[in-house]
Amino acid sequence: MRIAVDGVPVDIPEGTQGIIVLNINSYAGGSKLWRFGGKARPAVVGAMKDGPAGAREGGGGGGGSSAWADSSISDGLLEVVAVNNVVHLGQIKTGLSNARPLAQGSVLEVVTDCSLPMQIDGEPFIQRCSRVLVDWACSADMLLPITALHVEAHEANATKSVASADYVANHAWCANYSD
Repeated sequence: MRIAVDGVPVDIPEGTQGIIVLNINSYAGGSKLWRFGGKARPAVVGAMKDGPAGAREGGGGGGGSSAWADSSISDGLLEVVAVNNVVHLGQIKTGLSNARPLAQGSVLEVVTDCSLPMQIDGEPFIQRCSRVLVDWACSADMLLPITALHVEAHEANATKSVASADYVANHAWCANYSD
């Protein structure tokens, strides 16, 4: 199996039994797999220093920074981590260990030379030899809990109307996350 993020090949560490691609920082009942925001990225031997447009040294995405970005559902970036085995996942869940960060970027390419077990949003399947591209494709309206900051911003930008009253009364805020 080969992985590239934003056109930069990603080295898969020895002993890796699982590669996990995240867009939200919650996995398997709330495990936080991406705890690397602001931490230095390792230099990758053989990687292009500047790489393709937007690629970072160390594997993918984000405009040349030498530090990992925080995980965000609205930044257009995917986080890619490696885990050793199910025991390692248990250690991560209990806070005794961390996943290993591999890459962060906007376009992920996975090429398999044989059939491999995969899982998408908890649904397992066997993926035959293939080339899989994962890309930021669309936006979705989300309901979020209302905060005082949201109320202030809404009131500053909206005229007093029934919609404004409904907005505050329902204690929800609709945000459009898009690329």
